[in-house]
Amino acid sequence: MSLLVSLIYLLPISIKDSFVLYRANPTFLSIFMSNYVHGGLVGDNGLMHLIQNIIAYVVVLLTLPFFIKKPKRGFYIFSAFLFLALPFILSALSFWFLNIETTQGFSGIVYSFGGYLIYQIIHNLKKPPISAIIILFVFLSFFVDAINPKINIIAHWVGFIVGVILAFLNK
Repeated sequence: MSLLVSLIYLLPISIKDSFVLYRANPTFLSIFMSNYVHGGLVGDNGLMHLIQNIIAYVVVLLTLPFFIKKPKRGFYIFSAFLFLALPFILSALSFWFLNIETTQGFSGIVYSFGGYLIYQIIHNLKKPPISAIIILFVFLSFFVDAINPKINIIAHWVGFIVGVILAFLNK
């Protein structure tokens, strides 16, 4: 998925612009694709936003196998839901509850994987190692950044909560 999000970043701005969810002109395509587009558009910090999302996503995916004790089937179903259904939920909630002109980025999906990881750490370890506590702290520190009015806090929080809930349902 990191590769796909990176390839989308490399598209011409005219194409990426059709993926951004604009409050004034929402489309089915933008409702879904706004969760995968980054870069160079009005109100976006582009490359840095993309890099932060990819690093967080890769760290979480590399850490998860150490904490998932059950067969991976549930995780694959969870992942499919996040990639195919969650973008519609995040976009709808962002559209209805935030007064922002545009929304874009992979953060809500990344936060879902982070919520899933944090639940797995807490659930599967009675005494989490210091590395797990550090990962938890670093991930939660992103919430401090979410106070920035240009950041879609709905996508971050809802993504995180969905990840925790789905991890709980998959226990």
